[in-house]
Amino acid sequence: MTPDIFNEAIQRLVNDQPLDAFCDWFALAAINASAPGEHVLPASDPDLLRQQRHLARLLWGITPVPSNRWRARGLPKLERNGPCHCGSGQKYKQCCAAFEHKDLPIPADALLSLALDAADPQWLTGEKLRQIPPVALGEAAMRWNDAGQTQRTVATLGPLFDQPKSLDERHEIALDALMDAMLEQGLQRERRLLLDNIAQHPNKALATTARCRLVTVLSDQGDAEQAWKLFHQTRRFSPNDPQLWHLELTLLLSEQRQEEARLRAPLLAAQARQLGQDDLANMLIEMAEHGMAAFGDLGREAENDPTDLAWLALAQATPDAPDLEALHALYEVERSEAQTVQGAGQAMVIVTPLKAQAALNQRWHRRFLVGKPNLTWLDADVDLLLEGLPQALAFLKKSPTAWLSAEVLDDLSLAAWRLCDEGAPLEALRRVVDHAVAVLRALVGDAQLHWGYTEHQPLLRCLAVAIELALADGDEPRAFELLGWGLSLNPNDNHGWRTLLAPMLMARGDHEAALALMATYPNDMPPSEHLRAMALFALGRTDEADSVLREAHQQFPLFLTALLPERMNAPPPEPGPGERVGGVAAAWRHRVEQRHLWVSSGALAWAAALRLPDPPPPQPVKARKTAAAKPPTKSAKNLIPMGKPFGLREEKRLRKTCSDYPRLHGFLQAVAWSPQALMPNAWLSLVMDMHDRMPNSRTEATAEKAFNDTLGATMQLYNHVNQNRLDHLSEPVPSLEEVMQVVGEENQAVFAWAAGFVQSCELALAAWSRAGHKVTGNAGPFGRLRGLAARAAPSPSTEGRVQQDDGQPLLVSLSGDEVAPVEVLRAALTDLWPVAVAAHGVGGRGV
Repeated sequence: MTPDIFNEAIQRLVNDQPLDAFCDWFALAAINASAPGEHVLPASDPDLLRQQRHLARLLWGITPVPSNRWRARGLPKLERNGPCHCGSGQKYKQCCAAFEHKDLPIPADALLSLALDAADPQWLTGEKLRQIPPVALGEAAMRWNDAGQTQRTVATLGPLFDQPKSLDERHEIALDALMDAMLEQGLQRERRLLLDNIAQHPNKALATTARCRLVTVLSDQGDAEQAWKLFHQTRRFSPNDPQLWHLELTLLLSEQRQEEARLRAPLLAAQARQLGQDDLANMLIEMAEHGMAAFGDLGREAENDPTDLAWLALAQATPDAPDLEALHALYEVERSEAQTVQGAGQAMVIVTPLKAQAALNQRWHRRFLVGKPNLTWLDADVDLLLEGLPQALAFLKKSPTAWLSAEVLDDLSLAAWRLCDEGAPLEALRRVVDHAVAVLRALVGDAQLHWGYTEHQPLLRCLAVAIELALADGDEPRAFELLGWGLSLNPNDNHGWRTLLAPMLMARGDHEAALALMATYPNDMPPSEHLRAMALFALGRTDEADSVLREAHQQFPLFLTALLPERMNAPPPEPGPGERVGGVAAAWRHRVEQRHLWVSSGALAWAAALRLPDPPPPQPVKARKTAAAKPPTKSAKNLIPMGKPFGLREEKRLRKTCSDYPRLHGFLQAVAWSPQALMPNAWLSLVMDMHDRMPNSRTEATAEKAFNDTLGATMQLYNHVNQNRLDHLSEPVPSLEEVMQVVGEENQAVFAWAAGFVQSCELALAAWSRAGHKVTGNAGPFGRLRGLAARAAPSPSTEGRVQQDDGQPLLVSLSGDEVAPVEVLRAALTDLWPVAVAAHGVGGRGV
């Protein structure tokens, strides 16, 4: 699935395309995009078509849409014995249920951001605007600012802050984004009036943010006396707000009071460390030592950057070559009969990690969780890995086979790509990534390795990073060799490598090879036909070149229009999401990257002499029609499709089938509280494994009924605990009466409940860490919860023990309790409650 198709899919969902129509479009579009130029008929590959329809249904059901108060709509319930939704006539369990384990190639919590970017302005006004989770709205506005769309930020957020009475600390990001946009737009007077207004807001956190901004404004205006006066007032108003520490040093340094800043920095850093904000503490020390220049755009030197130094150590420890014997003992490589793909006979392989490697991958991911990128993109969430590079190196030294793991190498390659963007030494980055490519070559050789298999994507992504690093380093021979091999590995070319290789072939004068390459991808995306015309001209086939260029220009005239001028300014950014096919951005990029070929081959002078017509002036964009918004509901209870309510009957059923009901309850409570929306396929199998006392059944039908009844009761319990969270969002402390009823006065029930809660939280390690709580930490609320969980009796499920980072069960001493375990549990959950409240922005999670 290409970014263009994904962006269009989000656009259709935001505009309320019906489920069946969306599935029909998405399935065919995704299949045809994977085989450019080959229109796939529904009957030609029914399994692939049904799989894509499954992904379409999932996307339709979990994407937040404005007409549903920016919440996910959910999907119609499917009975396993009912007819399948795809229309095959078979029962669902015998048909598309086989695809239930397939996930979307994008985290569910990213869909709200994409939907906001795609929404029409009418959905971002008035009451509709206030329905959007504030944090997501603020993050979207930050992205608009980064993309140069500050006018959109002002137009959207200005009316929201004109009536700020109902705003609170969740709107801090939005306020920051609006202040930046107004500054960029030159709205100084309006900006100052708004800050003065918000500075008096009844919400202390929001008022403090505004006052800190005002201090900066006064300082920038040269009014140091008033700036310090307001700073001291703000510190008395909110004495422990971390943004005041950075602000104090900024004021001192702006007045050239470096010595005072150096004296104050250790004291401020100590306060930061007391709150567990080590990164902020380090930044304050660095700021005082090196002044404001330490945070300017002055470039970096590897020897002064701790992340670069950690990566250099990792690169030095990289093996010189893969251990082939150990490598082939870790993977099953299944070779098919020779196939003919794109005109060349080749074998195809399927590479699958064996059990030992899968266990190592699990230990790695528990410690260095990386948020994988969408589709074939390379931008990943690697912050936790970069922060823990020394620990990652220790892991690799302790478990050398990790250097052969596709998952580990994928994570390291994605981290290398991030560091490349930040200016880290390319030689050190390439050493690690080239090792990953060597592992890929040793496993696969010259056989095909298709991107369509999820297990293959980590290694192919390593190759993609290697190509980009070679290009960034100016190593064209290396990039040329890797591009050719990459197309041989994955002829479907999901990464678009052909668009890089064809111009390289023409630059080498091999226009015949370039034409042959482009011929294998007929009806390709523009500017493929423009390039083909250039290659034909260079070979002296002028009549063919003339015909091809005229037809290409008629379809996509902006490419030639951008090539002709000797000098040309960069166009303004296109309105998102995505980039329009054949649009001004694509034409500009083609000019920057390939104009030199047009000039050196003489093709540009020839094309100019043809005097092809200029493109027509752009037409105004018509407003898209959208369905009328549904009237807002008065109760949060309508946000989730609850089905039958959970009651004593359902609890009795679950206690009968699950010998450790408190653990089950704690697990589902954590799913409901998670800062990352966890889809059922991530946790449902773990929950069902807890039901260790399912009744014996003599027939398949009775066994299936018992399973479905238990599954239904489990989902009712999940909806129930999630609804309990929604019903108490406005309260400063969580409602724990039901939890206390479940655990009673038995310490073992408290321990089991905590074990289930922690085990569930381990499914969202990165999200909890980003929210300020490390699940595997030994301090804070999770330290207390893990202390309780370690004392729980072993679960009937072998996967049910809370684990350490090395995958071993967590153990603690059994010393006497100074505080009752139930009170330890209550205190820890109270500390985590703000995260559960903020998780409301992810959307309702009923099933």
